Amino acid sequence: MAGYASSSSWVTGSYRAVYLMSFPIIAFVALRKVIGNQDPQSLITALGLLGVYLLLLVTRGFVSARFNVYRNIYFLLQSGIVLALGLMLPYEDTWAMLFIPLSFQLIHEFSREAALAWGVFFAGSIFIILIYTSGWISGVGFSMLYIAIGIFFIAYDYQYARSEAARQESQDLLQELRQAHAKLEGYAAQADELASIHEHEQIARQLHDSVSQIIFSISLDTQSARVLIDKDPQQVPGLLDRLQERTGRALSEMRALITQWRAG
Repeated sequence: MAGYASSSSWVTGSYRAVYLMSFPIIAFVALRKVIGNQDPQSLITALGLLGVYLLLLVTRGFVSARFNVYRNIYFLLQSGIVLALGLMLPYEDTWAMLFIPLSFQLIHEFSREAALAWGVFFAGSIFIILIYTSGWISGVGFSMLYIAIGIFFIAYDYQYARSEAARQESQDLLQELRQAHAKLEGYAAQADELASIHEHEQIARQLHDSVSQIIFSISLDTQSARVLIDKDPQQVPGLLDRLQERTGRALSEMRALITQWRAG
């Protein structure tokens, strides 16, 4: 029947609140025993059993962490204590409330199937003892009341756990989206940098091609001027004017491309 909680376990998000709720329940059962019990020996026994129940409750986590098999022993001991309280004279019904903290521990610790099996055992025990101690009508009524209260709290806790899981999933998704956004921003920055480098390379290529053509033309005109100085000196001034024009145009294009480079 037992086994530690698997992937199908009901792990509740409000387990701490349920744990704290156990202490008022124990105090209420103890108060009811004190008020309704006229036998000192029976009262001492009842309070002793409640003390053991409380001790097992607060030490369960510590012991279970060291001995895995203790989980089954724990619920057997606690069930025995609750059933003993239910069979003690004078008969009363508040002892059944002690099964509520145990039910929350079940859905926290065990697989769904094991928790359901234990829950059926708890419900059956409540029915049998309350019918035995209170009669059919009162016993069935009290049993249905306590079982309904337990189901209500467990259902609420289960829905709370689902909402917590959905909220955590939304937070995880939001975190993933933020990380993806940060990566996209990094990729965009790299793309801008690559585009800037590509643009600079393009400008450098244009600068090289344009200036190379102009310098090549200037070199040809210079060679022509040397030839014309001896053969036809009258054409040299016109050739020098063209050289000056091409030199000025080369300087202008170089300045324009350099300005564009700096702006990029």
